[in-house]
Amino acid sequence: MEFWTALLGAFVGGVFTLIGGFGGAWLLGQSERNAAAEHERLDLIGAITITEFELSVNRSWLNGIAEHPEMKISSPLSNVGYRSVQLLLARKLPDDVGRELATAYGMIPTADFIIQGGIESGGLTADDVKALKEISTHMELAKILIVGYRAKIQPNQAKGK
Repeated sequence: MEFWTALLGAFVGGVFTLIGGFGGAWLLGQSERNAAAEHERLDLIGAITITEFELSVNRSWLNGIAEHPEMKISSPLSNVGYRSVQLLLARKLPDDVGRELATAYGMIPTADFIIQGGIESGGLTADDVKALKEISTHMELAKILIVGYRAKIQPNQAKGK
C-alpha cells in the first residue's frame, strides 16, 4: 500500500510540476508580449505627437506666408520629424491616414518651390496663394486624421485623464 501511495504522490507531484513549469513559462511569455505591445503603442503615440507638432508649425508658416504674399521670406518648412518616424507610422497607421499624411508631407517641396518663386519674382500670385492654402488644408486634414487615430489608441488621454 505504501508503494502505491508513494507512486501516486510522485505522479501527482510530477503533474503539478509540469503544469507549473509550462504554465509559468506561458505566463512569463504573455507578460513579455504585453510589455512589448505597450512599448510599441507608446512609440506610435510619440511618433504621432512629433508629426502633429511638425504639421502645426508647417501650417503656421504656410498660412502666414499666404496671408502676406508680398513678403519675400523663405519658410522653414520641415519634414525632419516625420522622416524620423516615417517607417513606424507607415507600419502602424491605417492606410487612409498614412496616405493622407504622406500626401501632405509630399507637398512640402512644392510649397518650397512656390515660395522661392515668389521671393525671386517679387511676391506670390493669387494662384500661388491658392496653392499654398490647399497644401495647408492637406496638412490640416492629415493632422486631424492622426490625432483622431491617437485618440483611438490612447483613450484616457483623449478624455483628459
